[in-house]
This record gives sequence, structure tokens and C-alpha cells, in this order.
Amino acid sequence: MKIWLSSLLLFTLTATTAMAWPRVGDDAHYLMSTTGGPVPMSGTAELTVTGIDASQNLIRIRMTAYIAGYTESKEAIDKLSDAKNLAKLVPELVAHCDAHNGTSVQLATPAGVFSTCKISSDQGDKVVTTWYANVVFGYAKQTVLTRTAGITQAMILQSFTNGTNSGLPHKSSCDRDGGLKLK
Repeated sequence: MKIWLSSLLLFTLTATTAMAWPRVGDDAHYLMSTTGGPVPMSGTAELTVTGIDASQNLIRIRMTAYIAGYTESKEAIDKLSDAKNLAKLVPELVAHCDAHNGTSVQLATPAGVFSTCKISSDQGDKVVTTWYANVVFGYAKQTVLTRTAGITQAMILQSFTNGTNSGLPHKSSCDRDGGLKLK
């Protein structure tokens, strides 16, 4: 179970790069599922922007997964500029999906119906399909098919809240461990 949670957390953290313009407090809840493995599993995940340090070009995102009575949290620190670049790209993808080799789809999720751009990416043993939408974290749904294992992991947007702050009102720095430390 713990290995499954860790791999799903890793999948989720790597999937969070694309996002609408990042703000502290951005929060999204996703329904998660894994099918095709020895034991199908389901649960929820919460992604939250917990810190932004524009002077250091850093954004901190906390991901918490709740699966079968287990809870696991991890934090990731990424480049803020990458998040902002992708935040600019998502509206372009949705508006001009065909130009990006995607398919325009009206996607119904528990959070609502969204105009999305569905794009699949073949990455060797994995096929990642993302439905980009103008929501926090930039996607309304994402699936990852691992061909050799025959396992599909999926996340679909359940609810979201836009944050209120585009940065921290006080200075912060990055400590030696790569963590964002508030002063």
C-alpha cells in the first residue's frame, strides 16, 4: 500500500507542473483511481500552493493523498518561472487546441463542465493524456497508462479554489535541503 501511495504521489507531483497563474492558496481536489493492477484502488488527492518566493523563483506545492484509510503528504519545490510559463500556455492550448495537435473536448467533472484541450504524449512505456483547462493547476483530468504493467492511474478534478495571493508578503529563502523557509 505504501509503495502504491508513494508512486501515486510521485505521479501527482510531476503532473502538477501545468497550472493556471499560480497564487498562494490555490487548492484543487482530485478523485484518483488505479485500474488494471492486482487490486484496483481509489481515493482523493489535494494539491495546494503553500508558498511563492518570486525573488528566488520558487513555488512550493503540497500534495496529500487519501487512499484506503492511509494519508501521505509530500511537498515539491519547483521553478516559479516554469509554472508561470505553463500558466500562459494553458489558455492558448484551450483556445487553439487543434494547433497543438490536441482535441477540443467539453469535459464533465464533479467540479463542473470545462472546455478542455485533450493531449496525449507517448513516453515509451507510458502514455500520458491530459485534459488542459483554465483551472488552478491547469488540468481537469489526467491519465497515465503504464503499458508493461497494464495499469492506468487517473485523476479527475473534484473541486478547486483560487488562491488570493500571488506571492508572500514577506521575504523567504531556500534552505540547504531545498525547502522554502519563511523569515
